[in-house]
Amino acid sequence: MTYAEYERAAAALRKRPGATEEFVAKCLSLMVPEFKESDLVGTSFSNRNAMARDICQRFLNVFLDGRLTLGEVNHYHESFPFKLVEEAERRQPRFP
Repeated sequence: MTYAEYERAAAALRKRPGATEEFVAKCLSLMVPEFKESDLVGTSFSNRNAMARDICQRFLNVFLDGRLTLGEVNHYHESFPFKLVEEAERRQPRFP
């Protein structure tokens, strides 16, 4: 994926009604199996679905407002960039 394609995808998601819910639903189907019940220990989440929904929504938020860049995602080698999402949340949004 090129940077231009990444930016176009973010712009399209921002404009399309219902797109965020659709993305979160797809993300959930991928994320929930990744978590074990032991991952919930020490968190405020009651179950794996709640934890996955929170993470998917946070990822989508930083993607849509421009705080998470394609370059950052491409340079991260783990399956899901949790650390990048946390770092991106500390930045100012590029798009309102």
